[in-house]
Amino acid sequence: MYSYNINAAPAGFFAILGGMLIVIAIFGIAVYVVQAIGMWKMFEKAGKPGWRAIIPFLNVYDLYELAWNQTMAITAVCILAGSIVINVIPIIGQLIGSLGYIAFFVLHILNSIKVAKAYGKDGAYAVGIIFLPVIFYCILGFGQSEYQGQQG
Repeated sequence: MYSYNINAAPAGFFAILGGMLIVIAIFGIAVYVVQAIGMWKMFEKAGKPGWRAIIPFLNVYDLYELAWNQTMAITAVCILAGSIVINVIPIIGQLIGSLGYIAFFVLHILNSIKVAKAYGKDGAYAVGIIFLPVIFYCILGFGQSEYQGQQG
């Protein structure tokens, strides 16, 4: 006669789920490290200390300061940090946080265009920065392009 252990199925499911979360976490850390390396080289080309690329929020500040100015850099960091913090509040906070993320995404698009121009690239290159920043920051950092300063 066949016996079924009812407790074995949830344990197996949670083992698979835990393994998947570990793989996703390792992948996320690897992407962050590669992006930080690319940004490090980008910052050095612009005359900024490269180590600032590995610190969250500080790297966002510096990236926006390269393309815009200090005021826009502070605005971008405040929108991002505020969205993260307010998102903890149920329903209303999540709605406001979502609007903040949308605002930051719009700023990200505009900043990507300005970063591409600051390194002498065109709008098509900005599309690459918008959708694959990890790869395109590395290309900017390790490639032949030079930082030309803020462009209009």
